[in-house]
Amino acid sequence: MPQSTLLVVSPYEDDHVFVEKVFRRSGWTVFAAWTCDEAVEAAGRQELTVVLAERHLGDVCWKAMWEKLTRAEMGHPMLIVMSRHADSRLWGEVLNLGGYDVLAKPLDEEELEQVVSGAQRRWQARLATPVR
Repeated sequence: MPQSTLLVVSPYEDDHVFVEKVFRRSGWTVFAAWTCDEAVEAAGRQELTVVLAERHLGDVCWKAMWEKLTRAEMGHPMLIVMSRHADSRLWGEVLNLGGYDVLAKPLDEEELEQVVSGAQRRWQARLATPVR
């Protein structure tokens, strides 16, 4: 089984610090990206299991980053979008574009662990399913 990798994409230092603290001892490798371009570069360097992305990434939003990541040669990870304004509209949009879930900010440690673990299981199941 490949190492589980989590990419945190956010312009906010607090997001990076919090997620790193939560997953420090869990066996995950956590990478940081501050912009959409950095996230795409990271996806080109290693296989990512889960991407946890802030809804607003400077001049672009998560959708522009997700579109680029789904075209990455390494195969695309599971996407979780985080936002202070997490509502049913955003959740529907994320799911319709192939994302996994939405987390409301401020992040809750237990919820974060549960949602990321669920995304990891879905990613692993997708790898185990033969392509027809």
